[in-house]
Amino acid sequence: MQQNRGYGKLDLESITSALREKGIRKGQDDAERIIREAKEQAASILKEAADEKEKLLQSAEEEAQHLSKQFHSQMKLAGRDFIIGLQKTMEDTLALKPMRQALRDALSSSEFIKKLIISMVEQYVEADSRARHQELEITVPEGMKEDVMKALIGHMREQLDLSPTILVGKGTEGFIFSLGKKGDVVIDVESVMEAIKPYISQKFHEFLQTGL
Repeated sequence: MQQNRGYGKLDLESITSALREKGIRKGQDDAERIIREAKEQAASILKEAADEKEKLLQSAEEEAQHLSKQFHSQMKLAGRDFIIGLQKTMEDTLALKPMRQALRDALSSSEFIKKLIISMVEQYVEADSRARHQELEITVPEGMKEDVMKALIGHMREQLDLSPTILVGKGTEGFIFSLGKKGDVVIDVESVMEAIKPYISQKFHEFLQTGL
């Protein structure tokens, strides 16, 4: 009976010990597995975070480059517009405005108008001999009719075989003449400025490029 009890006691202890050791090993294995999985998960999370960081940095860099290019482009356009505006202002102030005033002063002079009318009519007649036999009408500003008539009628009858009709135009700045059916030729400040403005602008821009 004692041997049987001893055998049973020894067997129970062995079994208990074996179960305890098995439980410890399983606990250790579970702990190691949990730690390993946690490390793997942490590594995966860190990798995803690093990848996302790279994407965000790349996107931010691309956006910064785009904004920089856009800014430089806008500044370039603004600078170009400013220069164009400045050139136009300078052209108007330094070239066109003085020229317009000089024309206005010249066309308010009966002496200048008489010489210009004679010169232009002579050129028309020289270019077309048939103009000698056509009607000539000249419209001048108020206050110039008598002076212009005295100077033009005699000269044109003797030199060009023309008998001009002198009319008065209220508010006329310059003069208008029509020869036959060629239509009216208007010589005033704005028509002359329109004709010579391209030339003045070209010369003024050449001056800005070489003279400043």
